[in-house]
Amino acid sequence: MFKGTEKVVQAGFVVRNLDEAVERWFCKGAGPFQAFRDIDIPLFYRMEESSVRLNLALGQFDGVQIELIEPLGPGPSLFAECYPNGYPDEALHHWGMIADDYDAFVEAHAAEGRPLVMNGEFSGYRFGFVDTRNSLGFMLEAFEKTPSLLDFFQKIEALGKTWDGQNPYGETL
Repeated sequence: MFKGTEKVVQAGFVVRNLDEAVERWFCKGAGPFQAFRDIDIPLFYRMEESSVRLNLALGQFDGVQIELIEPLGPGPSLFAECYPNGYPDEALHHWGMIADDYDAFVEAHAAEGRPLVMNGEFSGYRFGFVDTRNSLGFMLEAFEKTPSLLDFFQKIEALGKTWDGQNPYGETL
């Protein structure tokens, strides 16, 4: 655990094909997945205004949210930076944690040489990736602890608890 955060709540994977990755995780017992296709998220990448277009799926596996990210289109992004030779079939990209104090989390990591490299706001909460590749081998994503974030994570978790395991995709939130 990292100071100022709760437990790891998410494991994020960059994938080449979202549906194939969902199927792989479904076969391991993960699900149900909520898919969000061709979404464009405005954000800051290396302190410059940008956006990232992607397909995304969120599901549950043994108490941890699994995020599958299929980047779409060209352009600079943290995903392209991490995989300059092309996207893998599947690779761990980040651990996600809820920060009790988002700003303090970001500042503490920056002070220790782990800068904020991509950040934005989505559905009423801030998120940011700090570069921990040199020390951990992957990124850390911090989520600002807000009622909307906690509600969203609880909905995904609840779907996993009531899921019958028959279909990799669940009802749409």
